[in-house]
Amino acid sequence: MTDTDLVLLAAPTLAVEAQYLSSTRYRAALFAGLHARSRAARSQALASVVSIARSWADACYDPATRRGSGTLALPRSPTTATTPAAGPASAAPNDDPAESRMLLHLHVLTLIRIATSCPYPDVRAPLTALLRDLRASGVPIPRPAHPTPSCFLAPGDFVPLSDGTTHAPAAPDAASSPTTTLPSGAPLHLPVPPRRKFPGYGTPRAAWSALRDLADPSSGGGRVMHLDRVLAYFPAYLTKWRLATRAVLRDTNGPVPRAWRLYLAVAAASQFRCLPVAALMRSEYLQAGGDPAWLELGWAGVPRKLVALAGLNAALAHQPWRVTPMLIAALVDPAGMGATSPDAWTVAEIVHAVTVLVTVHAQCSLALGTGVVPEPDTVGGAVLVHEDLVAEVGAVPVSTATVMATVADAAAAAQVVSPAEASLTDQLIARLKESASFSEEELASGAAAETAPTSAASSFVEAEQARRAAFVRVETGTDVWSDSETEQTLPTPYDGATFLASIPPPPPPSGLHVPNDAADAATLRQCATWWARPGMIPALVAPDLACMATHFTDPADTSLVAHHVDFDVKAADYTVFRLGDWSWEEHGLGLVSKYLGHEVGELLDEAFAEAQHMTDSSVFVTDEDMDDFGGDDDHDDGEDFNDGALGSDDDDDNYHSEDHEDHGDARWAAWRDDAVRGTSPAPYPAPPVDLAALRVPPAPTPTDSRSVCSTSTRGAAGIDTAPFREAIWYYVLRLFGMSHDDYNYSRVNHFVNKRTKAFVKKVACAPHTLTYRDWMRMGVLLRPEEKAHVVVLVSEARKQAALVWALSAINKYLDHPGDYAVKPGSS
Repeated sequence: MTDTDLVLLAAPTLAVEAQYLSSTRYRAALFAGLHARSRAARSQALASVVSIARSWADACYDPATRRGSGTLALPRSPTTATTPAAGPASAAPNDDPAESRMLLHLHVLTLIRIATSCPYPDVRAPLTALLRDLRASGVPIPRPAHPTPSCFLAPGDFVPLSDGTTHAPAAPDAASSPTTTLPSGAPLHLPVPPRRKFPGYGTPRAAWSALRDLADPSSGGGRVMHLDRVLAYFPAYLTKWRLATRAVLRDTNGPVPRAWRLYLAVAAASQFRCLPVAALMRSEYLQAGGDPAWLELGWAGVPRKLVALAGLNAALAHQPWRVTPMLIAALVDPAGMGATSPDAWTVAEIVHAVTVLVTVHAQCSLALGTGVVPEPDTVGGAVLVHEDLVAEVGAVPVSTATVMATVADAAAAAQVVSPAEASLTDQLIARLKESASFSEEELASGAAAETAPTSAASSFVEAEQARRAAFVRVETGTDVWSDSETEQTLPTPYDGATFLASIPPPPPPSGLHVPNDAADAATLRQCATWWARPGMIPALVAPDLACMATHFTDPADTSLVAHHVDFDVKAADYTVFRLGDWSWEEHGLGLVSKYLGHEVGELLDEAFAEAQHMTDSSVFVTDEDMDDFGGDDDHDDGEDFNDGALGSDDDDDNYHSEDHEDHGDARWAAWRDDAVRGTSPAPYPAPPVDLAALRVPPAPTPTDSRSVCSTSTRGAAGIDTAPFREAIWYYVLRLFGMSHDDYNYSRVNHFVNKRTKAFVKKVACAPHTLTYRDWMRMGVLLRPEEKAHVVVLVSEARKQAALVWALSAINKYLDHPGDYAVKPGSS
């Protein structure tokens, strides 16, 4: 195919995309079985998927002109041999050849996503082999834009997908073992290297069980998102967060229709130009049967009732203290006509819309704060590269070994310890240990804080004045940071191993306008690849998301909040919110439960609590101080969590032991030989990589110019980190103008340094401005999972703050609706 053909293939019309995504009955039947807990069900579904993919490929691309098809052997099972493929396995997906190729293209993107994220290795390996076979036979197969779910985390920092056991696959020597590549010379995706200690706060069994629960179609799942792979560090939180998000956004119950909720989700993600979340919500909106025209026209093409939420969306994203009872009154009775107005929102609908918007805003903070990249089957998640351009562009690595060597070198360079961060980490550890020696009364009075008043307040008035003064001083901080230490070049773990234009990829330019007509291939290619390296062709083009920074803002309303502005404690038009008077726990939870159901309120509350209280009681404890991966602490009684890839056909809730003490060299060679022959390979093994290069350097010797004290390079275990977590939580609430009477705000300056505050503020208020340097130089030495925990805390705190501002405004309106009523003719 020519370059122009690839561009047009990657630009299916919204009608074609909607036709594919909204065919929920067929797509659900086709793909749901791939995530079933039963290995027999997965094998049956796999046979259908492979048969249909091959028949579509034959119908869309003349087999006589293709380059010769290879073979693909599926795992044999009784059901595979006897069950015929379901669906239109012998016909093209559409009578129109061009549309048929587009539908096949969308189908292939879904297969790529499942092949790289499915929690079952007996699904991932055959699908990878199928895609390799289709590519070898001439079908254009896109490549993921980035080799891992996050561009901030190194390959060895992720919770690995299960390979059938709880033991990490042994890695052979990189110098002696060749690697397997795709026919083009590039891996379909970057394999994940092992790390000695299972990352995160949970066990392998808990993490893999959480991912399988998310994928299980019988429980309303069916997809493991990139963000899920990052949050797998915290299995309990991941489960509660996904349940709460699903209840708010995706459940069929609720006063706001599901398609409307998902459209609001796209608009909410657009406030932060968050492509990973917006692209995912866009796909779900089309899959839910949403009108494609709404995406093409933005707010200009939707009902006036929805347009009325543009101001609420902007305020909740950037300045939630601007959500007032007057704004709520304008939604309930926009024209002063009472309930007879066709554009009026009910209170229940407003509560639901608010919950949707703040949930997605918080998800944007999570995604952008941890460097999550778009899913392969969404806009920005994959690229098409013409074979003639591979060598010319130079973005495709020659081999997996070359990629991993580059990643290892970059990761090692990026982990050089900054003396300033080491010193601040020592200070934090010392203060956390010191705080453990104070009583609860002393902590509440501020006796443990350096900046607390030196003498006890003689009266309640003086105590209140001291508390308010500490609240005002929070943003100032006391720590000094040397900018010269942050100006050094900081290579990313993926230099030369990604199709993204930068790490992280740039957000969509606000003035970008991509044509809706796919006929102009050159214009499409030029306008739609702001996030990809030069010469790349996007696997999906979405004009609406390309200009989403302005597409989902009401152009007729110039009063909309456009960006974050710091909360001014001395402002005349708003005041500090006293959480002692109105809080989530005492008031907001009940209001959500009243209008959305008790379950929704409880799920949100459980996610808040889990984010605040989860911990492994350590600060930057390196792997040398921990048990080896797969030790007794990582799973129960030596039982291996087997997912059926190497075991029986029974349900995968059954566990049994397997001997996996085979040598890495032999395992890698066997997998390579199987893949080259085209037979179904065993679970994908870890690639050759020098683990030492991916680890934080040990404590330097006294002669090392980077010499720092041993505490900061090894961290501290068995320590109560609650004061640090609380300081981050209350600092975020402070950013949004909320004051808690029972918290001494001098403790924020005591436990959170200026550099960490800068990172927290970016995640909470402007996540689209985060850089890789912000992630690596957070102001304190933390493991990747600890950094992700900081992002989780910030995300949940900003969600709660925005909820409280909005729900309290709704409550004030309900208490005195006549005081805020819109006068007829004033709208």
